[in-house]
Amino acid sequence: MTKGRKQPEEKAESLPKRKAAAYLHSATSCTPDDPQDPAIREQNELIRAYAQRNNMDVVKTYIDAGKCGVDARSGLRNMIADAHSGAAKYEVILMRDISRWGREQPDESAHYEFVCRRAGVDVLYVDEPLKNDGSVMSRMIKTMIRVVDEEYRRERAAKSKAARLHRKARMAEASVEAEGVHE
Repeated sequence: MTKGRKQPEEKAESLPKRKAAAYLHSATSCTPDDPQDPAIREQNELIRAYAQRNNMDVVKTYIDAGKCGVDARSGLRNMIADAHSGAAKYEVILMRDISRWGREQPDESAHYEFVCRRAGVDVLYVDEPLKNDGSVMSRMIKTMIRVVDEEYRRERAAKSKAARLHRKARMAEASVEAEGVHE
C-alpha cells in the first residue's frame, strides 16, 4: 500500500449517496400499516441493507401492510403519484421484488414501473436474481416473472373458489339431511 493513496472504500464513501424510497407491502398482516409486521420488517431490513451496500440513503418509506388490491393500497398510490408528479425527493424506488406491485395484472405492474421510470425515478428489485440494468434480457426476465406471478394468482383463486363451492355443497347436503330427520 502506497502512502497517500486512497483505498476504493474511501473513494466510494466520498461519493454523494443516491436518495431512495422504500416500498414495503404485505397482504397478510393483521394490522394495517403495521411496521412491526414480520413480513414488513423483513422487507425493510433487506432494502436498507441493499441501500447501504449500494451507497443509497432511504429518505422515504411507503408501507401497505394487510392490504390487497391496488385500490386499497394508499402507499402504492402515493408513491406512484409522488414519482409521476415530480414531488418525489428521491431518484430510485427500492422493492423486495416485482410482486410487490401486486399479482393482479402483469401489465399493470409493468405500467407502474414505466410511469416511475418515465418520471426519472428508477425502480430496483433488491431480492431478484436478475440485473437491474434495463437490458433486454433483464426486461424479458421481469416479464416472465410477472406472467408466472399472474398464473400463480389465478391458480390460487381457482382453488379457493373450488373450496368455497365444496363447502357450500356440504352445507346444503347437511341442511337437506337435517330437514329429512325432522320430518
